[in-house]
Amino acid sequence: MDIAQSIGQLILETNITNKRTGDYLYNLLFGYEVNDKYIEKISSQFGLAFDRAYRVGIIVIDRKYGINLEQDEHTYLYYTDCLNREVMHMENRPMYMRFLNKFVLLFEATEDKETERQIEQLLKKLDSRPQFAGLIHSTCILGAAYTDPSEFGKSYQEAKNLIPKKDYLPNPTNKKVLSASSMGIYKYMFNNGNQQEILDYCNDKLKKLEMYDQTNGAFLVETLLTYYMSGFNVGKTAEALYIHRNSLQYRLKKIEEILEVDLEDSMEYLDIVNCILVKRLMFN
Repeated sequence: MDIAQSIGQLILETNITNKRTGDYLYNLLFGYEVNDKYIEKISSQFGLAFDRAYRVGIIVIDRKYGINLEQDEHTYLYYTDCLNREVMHMENRPMYMRFLNKFVLLFEATEDKETERQIEQLLKKLDSRPQFAGLIHSTCILGAAYTDPSEFGKSYQEAKNLIPKKDYLPNPTNKKVLSASSMGIYKYMFNNGNQQEILDYCNDKLKKLEMYDQTNGAFLVETLLTYYMSGFNVGKTAEALYIHRNSLQYRLKKIEEILEVDLEDSMEYLDIVNCILVKRLMFN
């Protein structure tokens, strides 16, 4: 496939529509001209009923670079335009724009979460294409749902603030669509006045393990978390860490020795993992 030619064809198909939709969405999210008349205009043009709740999703694209940077860039551009086309053909088509290397959607937040499922399927299908598999993958981060259009920008900011934390959220099944609710109990830890108390507990819990990693250039903290995220599957964990299964078993025994715990104790293990996640969520 001639990727450069495909890019050109997709750009011709999508640019005009994306520009028109993007201008409206930009104004809506960032507060320009947002009044009853403007909302009525958007509603009539795009068939949106603003007496219902809507939420913002930001699609973040992660990619690996190879030796041929020019080819990497062509692949990335082709991916983004495929993404444009897929979103434009969604059954419940959201408002959509590209903004500061982000891909922003606004869609109705329904109880059946149909649009979220469509996005999940769309991204999984796109990322698994042979030309993208292993090189590019995307995640859609969601803000909360709001009924008042003047608060849609708040939904955008919530999604944006969650982006740096996306790789630290518990996500053992590799979901493509994540939201603040994905943080579970962790989100409550950042909304009250006991952050320092929580942090002190986590630091004390992990101190010996972190000191061992720093002194020996080891990765025991990462091993512990990866083992959890991999569903305690030795094969998957070893593959994710690029180590032999025997090396993984050695690391796990070393962790038990340093922390003086039994990792078969699920409550003890969960407490340690919680401490790792809390620290990463606090500082990212």
